[in-house]
Amino acid sequence: MLCPNNLYLAALIAPIIAIIPALIINFSIALLSSFVVLVGLLLFRFFVIFPKLACLHCAAKFKCPQAGAMGVRNL
Repeated sequence: MLCPNNLYLAALIAPIIAIIPALIINFSIALLSSFVVLVGLLLFRFFVIFPKLACLHCAAKFKCPQAGAMGVRNL
């Protein structure tokens, strides 16, 4: 449960989950725009960055041993 991949994904998703109750309690355009930006950045990371390169340290090897655990295809 505390492996680096799970902690990394939790750090990506936690701000989005934290903003949802704030939007319900106190709706504002600034909060809504920050929510949209966070979701956009998360989707950009999943669909643009992750498919290109799973790990920076594996770029030279052209194979990542942790890519399967992250749900990303190997290079």
